[in-house]
Amino acid sequence: MHLTRLGYTYRSLHDLHLDTTTNIDVDTFTKKLKDFNKGITDSQIKLFIGQIQNMINNEDLGREFYEKVLQNKIYKVINYDETEKTDEQSKNVWECVTEMPCENGNESFRPDITLLINGLPL
Repeated sequence: MHLTRLGYTYRSLHDLHLDTTTNIDVDTFTKKLKDFNKGITDSQIKLFIGQIQNMINNEDLGREFYEKVLQNKIYKVINYDETEKTDEQSKNVWECVTEMPCENGNESFRPDITLLINGLPL
């Protein structure tokens, strides 16, 4: 409830289309990539999600993911310049979900709350 007061939208786990390897909400992620990167194709987005899968499997504690994805070096994923914009195409999507399952090999856990920015779980 506190997060919704801060501007996050609550999403039901059943309404998300999750990539099981990355826990990215594919629908929101795809929409925002298309909004921020004019001309990007669905095949380029699938390839990018595959690159993210490889990055998060590295033993670098997320360094490559941070440097390439969160700093918008491959594609613009988060709009850092216009965080207060009200037009839908330049606006970031802030969402929260409860008890989203996270799996890594044989390990799995369900954090109480997961924050999603443009479909990326943080």
